[in-house]
Amino acid sequence: MSSGGESSARRAIRLALRVLAGVVAGVTGIAFVLFAFLTLSSLFGPASRDPHGYAMIFGVIMVFPAGLLSAVFVPFAFPPARRPVVARIAMTSFVILCVLLVTTWFLA
Repeated sequence: MSSGGESSARRAIRLALRVLAGVVAGVTGIAFVLFAFLTLSSLFGPASRDPHGYAMIFGVIMVFPAGLLSAVFVPFAFPPARRPVVARIAMTSFVILCVLLVTTWFLA
């Protein structure tokens, strides 16, 4: 009987860790979107909104770690069988978005 309880306890712990990974991925994903918006609005918005460029500097510095953390934690929110596919999609999306962000930063 105790092995059934341990299995149930392990299942509950795994579920709690998956939920925690989903929350961390969601929070860092929201931070990624906000920092990318901060950077792009500073870059393409009127100069009166960010006269010294601090929003762009802070946004560029923070967008990459936030996106990387999101891409790393997203696969852990899914079942183990789906993690390789989700990891490929998350990392590919992160790299493409970062390349586009850097490209717009240098071309604007």
